[in-house]
Amino acid sequence: MVRWSGLILPILVIIGFILGLVVLGFGGNYAINLVQKSRLEAKIQIQENLINQYRTDADYRNARIEEYLSLLTKSQEDLLRARYLLDEARDELGTQKDLYETASNGLNRLDTQLKDEINKVNSLTQDANQSAATLKIFSSLQGMIPALNQDRLLLIELRKDLPETRSTAGLYLSQLKELGVSSDTSLGPKVDRIIRLLPTYFDWYEKEYSNLGEAMEAYINSGAVDFDTAYRDFEKDALHVVIKRIDALIYHLD
Repeated sequence: MVRWSGLILPILVIIGFILGLVVLGFGGNYAINLVQKSRLEAKIQIQENLINQYRTDADYRNARIEEYLSLLTKSQEDLLRARYLLDEARDELGTQKDLYETASNGLNRLDTQLKDEINKVNSLTQDANQSAATLKIFSSLQGMIPALNQDRLLLIELRKDLPETRSTAGLYLSQLKELGVSSDTSLGPKVDRIIRLLPTYFDWYEKEYSNLGEAMEAYINSGAVDFDTAYRDFEKDALHVVIKRIDALIYHLD
């Protein structure tokens, strides 16, 4: 009994030491477990934070994607509207082009018709001018007819011989003066000179002479020769008037 009681204390010390070791082992494990738990929890928290961040980023990206999708949908609608408007514009342009071609063809036809009408007007104008010129010539000729008729009557009278009696010669010269003045007033004074010399001429003409030489001498000295000279000058002037009028007639006819 005494032997065993001496051994109890060492045994208890040993048991206490073993229990201390066990406790120490359990405590160390527990501490290790606590540290590992803390590290695990920290990792989990970090992972959760990362997951939350990822979720936040995903939500932001989803929101942005939704916005982009909305913008894309609106852009597609705008594009479809623009294509519709473009198609309408093309159709309108085609219609306007057809109208332009129709109007252009119409204008070309009108231009051709206008040119034809202008040519017709020019032709009618030329005809009218020619007609006006012809009418003017005709009017001029009509205006010349009375004078030409007077010239004709004057030439008829000039072809006649001077009457052999003083009285009939005076009547003849009076009629010749009337016709001459009607033809050209410048012939009047020339006939007056003939009429003034008529008595001198008939004084010589009615006188009897013994021979031709005496008659010719009296013809010159009495002044009867001046009557014949004045008469021939009148005939030349009258013919000159008639010739000028005929030249004017020919000029108008040309």
